Amino acid sequence: MRRMIKARKPECDGHGKKTKHGHHSKHSIYGSLNGTPVGLTLAQTGVNLDFVEAGPTAGMIANPDRDTITVKTPGVYEVTFSLTTEFVNTEVAGVNYSLFINEVIVDASEIAFFKDAGDEPFGSPGSKTILLNLKANDVISVRPFIFVGEAVYYRNPTLVVTKVDK
Repeated sequence: MRRMIKARKPECDGHGKKTKHGHHSKHSIYGSLNGTPVGLTLAQTGVNLDFVEAGPTAGMIANPDRDTITVKTPGVYEVTFSLTTEFVNTEVAGVNYSLFINEVIVDASEIAFFKDAGDEPFGSPGSKTILLNLKANDVISVRPFIFVGEAVYYRNPTLVVTKVDK
């Protein structure tokens, strides 16, 4: 005699809500923006880095038109940005890149690049990862601040945001 086994319904409703059994689903929440790896983009003080496409995204809004990521739920997030800076036709140059949350700079997120007189032109890659407590609808962007020189460019920027608490 065969015994019939009744299949259990999944406890996750697919939307991160409590299910029939009272459990919360544990879907990952992440978002990313990618820039172009080919060619150079002029860095402009106070202007968001230019991202040309949204990468994999779930549970937040990655907007390449505004060059921002908006989180939908509060929590602790790991935020990473990276890029390669290039100094072109300038003897001395310096630039900082920082995260901004709702148009306000996150001081601890700064990375800096420098070129001294006599240095050969080169591409200098860099990245920064930081944990941040974010609220629903916080908007994340990355901006440069050029403090020396004029011809500062970047290429291949990325911005990745991942919720680390469940």
